[in-house]
Amino acid sequence: MERQQIITEFKKSSASQGGQQECVEVAHTADGGRVVRDSKDPAGGLQFYGP
Repeated sequence: MERQQIITEFKKSSASQGGQQECVEVAHTADGGRVVRDSKDPAGGLQFYGP
């Protein structure tokens, strides 16, 4: 699954402001897609989206 290789750091959504808000973090994959994770549970599951 080389094309799903994460090639950038995760960045928190710009809509994320303040204390206990739910938000996501997004990173880029080698094939031009994106991967998303829950910012409150970074060790949890990932969702991959193709280019």
